[in-house]
Amino acid sequence: MAQYASLAKVLDQINTLYINRNSDEREKADWHLARAMMTGYARIYPEENFEVVALEQEFSGPIINPETGAESRTFILAGKVDGIVKLEDSYYLLEHKTASQIDSGYLERLWTDLQICLYSWYVEKYLGYKISEVIYNILTKAKLKQSQGETEAEFEERRDALIAKSKTGKSSAKRKMPEPDEDFQARLAEKYTDPQMFHREVLYISRDQFVELQSELWELSQAMLGARRRNAFYRNTSYCFQYNRPCAYYPLCSSNGNPNVIENLYERKPPHLMSSFLKKRLAYRIQELFYGGLSEESQKKLAEMARKDPMTNITESGVQKISNPAWQVLSGTRLIREWSGKEYEVIAKDKGFEYNGKHYRSLSAIATEITGTKWNGVVFFGLRKR
Repeated sequence: MAQYASLAKVLDQINTLYINRNSDEREKADWHLARAMMTGYARIYPEENFEVVALEQEFSGPIINPETGAESRTFILAGKVDGIVKLEDSYYLLEHKTASQIDSGYLERLWTDLQICLYSWYVEKYLGYKISEVIYNILTKAKLKQSQGETEAEFEERRDALIAKSKTGKSSAKRKMPEPDEDFQARLAEKYTDPQMFHREVLYISRDQFVELQSELWELSQAMLGARRRNAFYRNTSYCFQYNRPCAYYPLCSSNGNPNVIENLYERKPPHLMSSFLKKRLAYRIQELFYGGLSEESQKKLAEMARKDPMTNITESGVQKISNPAWQVLSGTRLIREWSGKEYEVIAKDKGFEYNGKHYRSLSAIATEITGTKWNGVVFFGLRKR
């Protein structure tokens, strides 16, 4: 009974996430698929034998030169794992994936998932969980499509064609109407009763890979710095059709940055932070409802980690964050300032700022370099009045 109560809450969260489904066909298709997947998942896996330690867990850490131990002054590695779970005395990464089909080729390629291996190392080093294996939770995406029916004009055209072929000069054809949501949900639900639509694969994490991957990551960061200095970024054409479809930026690359392609297919706009935050929170809530949230032990461990964090202040009542300056900006924010007829752009990072391919600890240092005189960077970029 508790299982079905949790599923109902999950479906409610999905309804909240896809709030524009009645006006957006793509969103409606995703809504149908998400509901069918989660309903089928609850049927296939009614109970779990692992303990949830963390969900949608973010992490970050420096990129280190393996030869000298020095940290990169420009880049850090940051990411988010779907989940960390505990089974007996071992910790596992929980990785959710969707695939168009699950075959031997797909499963064999999982061991090449270097991102997960890197994530395991960073989670172990900076969050304190020694990851022994990865649990891949793979769900197949059903290829069923909701019938859109036909317009009156399309029906008339089809009917006329049938009459032209008929010896009697008549036709009993009826107009095809759009498939109701309830009927399509029933078809999808039937599809997800098949256990073959779900698969779990457990892969061992070899620590021999950690050192090699750190070296590769450092070399990649140096290659990116070199490309920045030369302003020469090479196309990685092996990824153009990685998921059996063109990359979203394929038209841009294949046209050599044609302005007409940019104008017709793309737009520049700041990130919609509120939307992205909402989706992350809803994704976490869906998993929390399904798996039961964090255990008391995990909550205590997170509180202990917070106590050791210099950015928090612990009181008798718990964790209280030190208030941030009113002008503080989120990582990824672009600050644009016009000076002497020229436009300058600065990107906020987790630790400092990036300007003209270089890393700076403060906005004042950037403002001084731009103007040639000493400036308060916060004032210069309009984040605070004088």
